[in-house]
Amino acid sequence: MSDSQIAEALELGRYKPTRDPADLADFDIAVITVPTPLRDGAPDMSNIESASRTVATHIPSRFDSHS
Repeated sequence: MSDSQIAEALELGRYKPTRDPADLADFDIAVITVPTPLRDGAPDMSNIESASRTVATHIPSRFDSHS
């Protein structure tokens, strides 16, 4: 995406970078960006796992396979 496309998405409210889990209500796409430090030469996935659990609690009901 170009800078102008990102600026437009921000202005229209279609893209909202946030750290607040409450902002995840009714999202369509979640992009997770967290540090993955190396531990003994392997990536420490705990930050990704934690962020994924947080996002999972906000998955819109239209994607719930149990509905």
